Amino acid sequence: MQMNTQRIGIDVGFGDVKLARLDDAGRVRTTVFPAILGRAENRTKISVGLGGRRRHIQAIEYDGQTYFIGEGAIVESRLTAARQDQDRIGSVEERVLMLAALARARVTDTLLVTGLPVLWWNSRRDLVKSWRGTHNLKVNGKSQTITVREVRPVWQPLGSFYGHFLRNDGAARADEATLRAGFGIVDIGLNTTDLTGLNNLQPVGRWTTGIRVGVRDALEVISADIEARYQVRRPLPELALALRQGGITIYREHYPMDGIATSALESLAQEIVSQATRQWGQADRFHTVLVTGGGAALLGERVRAAFPHNAEVLNTPGTANAVGFAKFAQRRIFKADRSG
Repeated sequence: MQMNTQRIGIDVGFGDVKLARLDDAGRVRTTVFPAILGRAENRTKISVGLGGRRRHIQAIEYDGQTYFIGEGAIVESRLTAARQDQDRIGSVEERVLMLAALARARVTDTLLVTGLPVLWWNSRRDLVKSWRGTHNLKVNGKSQTITVREVRPVWQPLGSFYGHFLRNDGAARADEATLRAGFGIVDIGLNTTDLTGLNNLQPVGRWTTGIRVGVRDALEVISADIEARYQVRRPLPELALALRQGGITIYREHYPMDGIATSALESLAQEIVSQATRQWGQADRFHTVLVTGGGAALLGERVRAAFPHNAEVLNTPGTANAVGFAKFAQRRIFKADRSG
């Protein structure tokens, strides 16, 4: 292992890509961008001279293809890719998003911890095979080499557990009795929601499952309403951004999302709570129920209210898994640690 090898936590989600690392002072730094890549096309660099802000556009050339990544792809690319199923795991699309995150964070040599939804855990070997190795690419026209020495996948919800109970250096920040108590984790993503039960620091099968519901279900309702009103379709990543911002403009009209979004999110929360109570009852066996994931920013309080005695919504739940992966990466969990 090289001296400049960084231990990184990364969550290549279906909504956003989240990367977490420690800076030289031991503080956690995060990088977040939409999990979108599109075919790169020529774009003008001419400004109209009225003070408009420049968009951050990241262009990645990899394996003979050039892509716009993240925010720029929504506007600049006619064709965008946002595969939303298990087949994305181990794909070139996912690998490019991972490399784009490392490039944004200026990481060139790394040991990675990442997570997979419980439903898709059997794809972990595909992910490791795809990510590991030395990758040659161009970032905004400049050649760069990124070496991924090892990849350690874990169940995705465990990232939030690590983030909550590990210090930045990877050491435990709670006493052993607390850590060995029962915990429930509700991890709400774009496409799936993971319910994970832990006891004595081990996942418990009968308390753990994945369900195929997530924020995407609410976005589909909003998309259908827009199409019915205006006979136009907007890509789901654009609607996800608009949902966070409170609305979207179509033609000259501001389409507020308050009404339809509230109804759709309430239905989604009820479905998640219904499954959680079937799995856990009233969660009375748990010391704490952690509510996390990108969807927790929208649904977290609704889910927390179903378990009022012991549930809490994590701070910055959208990046909680990536931060936890980064903290876990500081421990001696890699082959390089044992060989060194």
